[in-house]
Amino acid sequence: ATQTMEISLFASEILRAESLGDFYVLDDKFLLYKFFPIFSQTELCRLSRVSRAFYGFVISNRIWKSICIRRFQGRFKWRKSWKLSSFYPHELAQITAILIDRALYSSLLFRHWVFESLPLSLFTENIPEQVERRSGLSLEEWITRYNRPRRPVILTDQVEKWRARVKWKRRQMEEDYGDLFFATDEPHRKKKLKMPLSEFFKYADTTTDLDPIYLFDPNFAERAPQLLDDYKVPPYFAEDLFSVLEEERPPYRWLAIG
Repeated sequence: ATQTMEISLFASEILRAESLGDFYVLDDKFLLYKFFPIFSQTELCRLSRVSRAFYGFVISNRIWKSICIRRFQGRFKWRKSWKLSSFYPHELAQITAILIDRALYSSLLFRHWVFESLPLSLFTENIPEQVERRSGLSLEEWITRYNRPRRPVILTDQVEKWRARVKWKRRQMEEDYGDLFFATDEPHRKKKLKMPLSEFFKYADTTTDLDPIYLFDPNFAERAPQLLDDYKVPPYFAEDLFSVLEEERPPYRWLAIG
């Protein structure tokens, strides 16, 4: 079995060298993250026909993500995949299958393919509880049992009276804030990519990204100050030491969705 694997890897290296030509000296990470993303959509489609190795890289979702963000910034229209979205407003036939070349070995491409193909239920179901859940905590018990020893706990009774429990449903959020741009965790030109909330929800419904985009906005109150009225800081965190910094205070609250 070991000999068979060695022969397969050797054959794969030959295929990679023949298919990539002079680009063979570049490692997979550079090809995937730096080289192929510099091309346009049309150029990438043409490159996919050059060889088996070129096709193997060009079909990667990661490359089309870079292309789409570079072209539209955060103003793209999500169309079930980064490739389809990057061609907007032109319509392309939905890709239903991707041919995987078993003769081409790349741990990087394989890792992307595996995690983009696995159902999320494998990571969200039958997970044992590891953090204690509590309700009705007194301030003294919170300090002595959890805060001072730095022991994690989930507070289960703090959001019961929040208006956010009703108003922060997806449909209501789309109606009220769907056109507003919120910051994400995706780096873009030394800042963070911003997306309309409505497009983010569409993206979240169908994305298969290995590293999906999250909304993570520390300045959400500037874009939607009404959101501040929908929740209340729990009494355990009422002391605001950052307030003494006034205008120099660092980010201390975020809208996180994902």
